Amino acid sequence: MVPSIFLKFGQNVLEYFLDIYWNFPTLENNVRQNDSLERQTRDYFTIPDLIEELMSLNWRHKNIRKHVRRSLEAYKGDDYMQYINIQEPEYRRIGIHENYDFQVLLCYFPPLKGNPPHNHGDAHCCFKVMKGEVHEKQYRIPNHTGPMQWRAIRIYEPGEINETSKLLNLHSCYNNSQSEIAVAVVVYFPPLTSCYTYDESTGLARLALTPDSSLTIET
Repeated sequence: MVPSIFLKFGQNVLEYFLDIYWNFPTLENNVRQNDSLERQTRDYFTIPDLIEELMSLNWRHKNIRKHVRRSLEAYKGDDYMQYINIQEPEYRRIGIHENYDFQVLLCYFPPLKGNPPHNHGDAHCCFKVMKGEVHEKQYRIPNHTGPMQWRAIRIYEPGEINETSKLLNLHSCYNNSQSEIAVAVVVYFPPLTSCYTYDESTGLARLALTPDSSLTIET
């Protein structure tokens, strides 16, 4: 017969390892949260830091949009300019990083340039204006029988963040300045693989891989 002291010891060891097993996700989350806090409190939060921060997120969390927004709020650097050609005359989307969960890119708006009305397919979108002003025009769902009707116009200044749900996401963005460029850092989640762009004068839609087309704003 095994002495009771050994049975008690074995039970304690088993409970110890079971406790570690069941709490491992919590311990892992604590490590991630500590790493996240360390990144966000740095004096200089770079694009690579932003990507690392996004990669640490739990993309199946019900409040993932809030966490993406918080990550964008932490990014205040100017290293995004290394990706920009300020002599470029047309609106451009510049890919920075993409994986299964999310996509990071820059939207570059020369003076009086923007993108046509578009949706975001099955992706949520969150962008932060880094330079200049970005004007967003939100549209009603078109009936394809006449000009599109807009329902709101919003202006985002540097540091301000826009969130667009995949369920309500028909808009266009543009730079209304005649002399200054505008730049926004954008996160799509999941990555944007296709969307519809719209003719504002007719409401007619066409399938596009991405809303890359440039649109000149008439003043």
